[in-house]
Amino acid sequence: MDLFVYLIIVGFSMGAGLLVLGLLGRAVPEARVQEAEPAAVASDSVSEQLRRGFTRTGRRRRMSAAEKARRQQEQLAMLTMLVNRFIPSSEDNRAADRDWLVHSGLKIPPQTFWAFRVLCTGAGAVVGVYGATYMNGLGPSAAMILLCIVLGSQVPTFYVFSHRAKWRAELDRSLPDALDLMTVAVSAGTTLEASLRIVSERMDGALAQAFADIVEESRYGSRGRALVEFARRSGVPSFQIFAASLAQAEAAGAPLLDVLKEQAANARTLRRLELEQKANELQIKVMLPMIGCIFPVLIIMLVAPLVPLLMDMFG
Repeated sequence: MDLFVYLIIVGFSMGAGLLVLGLLGRAVPEARVQEAEPAAVASDSVSEQLRRGFTRTGRRRRMSAAEKARRQQEQLAMLTMLVNRFIPSSEDNRAADRDWLVHSGLKIPPQTFWAFRVLCTGAGAVVGVYGATYMNGLGPSAAMILLCIVLGSQVPTFYVFSHRAKWRAELDRSLPDALDLMTVAVSAGTTLEASLRIVSERMDGALAQAFADIVEESRYGSRGRALVEFARRSGVPSFQIFAASLAQAEAAGAPLLDVLKEQAANARTLRRLELEQKANELQIKVMLPMIGCIFPVLIIMLVAPLVPLLMDMFG
C-alpha cells in the first residue's frame, strides 16, 4: 500500500512538472510571435499572395494559427499579471532573472518567469500536502511537504539549464555552416550586415535568430559591439572567437572575406577537436559497465563449476 501511495505522489509531481514545462514552452516564442505578427500582416498583400500561391484555405489556417497564438499570449499575460499582483518580486530579483534568461537564449519577461516559479512552488505544495495525508507522523509529513515545495520551485530552473545547454550546442554546431554562407554572400559583393541578414533568412534555429537580433541591434549601435555582446552572452567559445576577430578586422579595415574563411576553418577545427575529445571520453565510459557488469558475470561463470569440487575437497 505504501508503494502504491508513493507511485501516486510521484505521478502527480511529474504531471504538475510537465504541465508547467508545457506552459513555459509556450511562453518561449511569445516575443517572436509578437514581433513576427505585424510583419506577417503587413506582407499579406494581394500581389504577394498571388505570387506565393496562397489559397483561401491556407490563409484561414494562417489566421487561425495567429489567432490561437494571440489568445495564448493574452492568457499568459493575464496569468502573469495576477501572480505578480498578489505575489510581486523584487527589482533585484527581476534584474537577476532578466540577465539569466538572456544568457540562456530565452526571450521570456522576468515577470512571466517569476509567475511560473510561483505556480510551480504552489503545485509542489499541493502535491506535498496531498502526499502528507498518507504519511505517519508530523515529521515525515513536514518533510514531504518541504521536499515537494523545493522540487516544485526548482522546475523552472531545471528547464532554463536544459534550454541553455541545447541553445549553446546548437549555436556551436551551426556556426561553421553560417560562416560558409556568409563567405559566399560576401564573395558575391554583399556587405557584412547583408550577409548576416541572409543567414538569418536562409537558415533556421538558434543561430538564425541570433543573427537577426544582431542585425536589429546594429541599427541602433555598432555592429561589432552587438556581435561581441551577443558572443559574451552566449558563452560559446567558437562564437566568441569569431565575434572578436570580426570586430577587430572591421576596426582595422582588414578584408572581411579572408577573416570569414579563416574563422570558418577555425570553427570546424574546434568542432572536430571537441568531437574527438568526446570520442576519447566514450572509451573510458564504456569500460565502467564492462568492469561493473560483464567482468563479474565472466568470473562467476568461470568460478561456478569449481565450487562443487572445492566443497568436496574441503568438505
